[in-house]
Amino acid sequence: MSVHRQLFLSLALVVILTGLGPAPVAGQDIPWDQLGLARGQDLATGDPGSANTDSTVVKMPFAITLRKPEGKKVGFKLRVPVYFSWNHTKISDIGGGDISYSLKTLVITPGVEVLIPVGERWMLRPFVEFGAISALDIGEHAWLGSTGMRASSSWDLTSWRLTAGGKIQYTLAWNEDWNTHDDVGSLEIGGGASFPLWFNLLGDRAMGGVFLFPRWYFEDLLIGGPEGPSLEIDRHLELGLSFELPRQPKVLGVKLPVWYGIGYRFATDYGAWRIYLGFPF
Repeated sequence: MSVHRQLFLSLALVVILTGLGPAPVAGQDIPWDQLGLARGQDLATGDPGSANTDSTVVKMPFAITLRKPEGKKVGFKLRVPVYFSWNHTKISDIGGGDISYSLKTLVITPGVEVLIPVGERWMLRPFVEFGAISALDIGEHAWLGSTGMRASSSWDLTSWRLTAGGKIQYTLAWNEDWNTHDDVGSLEIGGGASFPLWFNLLGDRAMGGVFLFPRWYFEDLLIGGPEGPSLEIDRHLELGLSFELPRQPKVLGVKLPVWYGIGYRFATDYGAWRIYLGFPF
């Protein structure tokens, strides 16, 4: 089967799986605050524009490669992304004072990813994921299903390395009883530059770098509160620093990530620190 036909079939699979979900229902009480936390957004309650939220999100992309892509043959990977977040919200001017509270969430969304080489450098990776999010402090849960496409590439320029990638994703969320649902679509692109550091690790030179990840939502992401949406986010920008090992280490036979990053996301009334164990694309 040709690469073009494999790509067409993979895209068709993504479209079909996306269409299997129920049509979105506007105004339902899906906990969009939880869905936002699942994707590293924020939690807020109160009147629109009254809240300010800070988050810290750790993303751990556990994965097992079932078959490596070779030549024109596609590969397959089982992914188990795990997100853990700490979230602090401050609500101002309610009854003449401020209200603050915190929330911790855990998200696990196992899925399958198809690895499609395109040319010598690019890798397309259509994916399907399904899992759950749990608000650990209050014992509430929601179901999450998503499908989309990732892409990544890198170029070596003398001692520097440039990395680029992107992701388009469609996510459905259901409440714990499966009787309400809503959806959100997003587009994320990014790039980074790495350069040699002054010390060696694992027998070779370690690398440091910087990265930039902007994200857009096809419709504003609404972060829900008791009186309706308290935040509307249509885009945000993330800046960060990265650290890269010269080769993939193993601990007790388990492969560890090569790329590590810490970034900060900027949006109106919202900020989030994100810690990456592996390049996000």
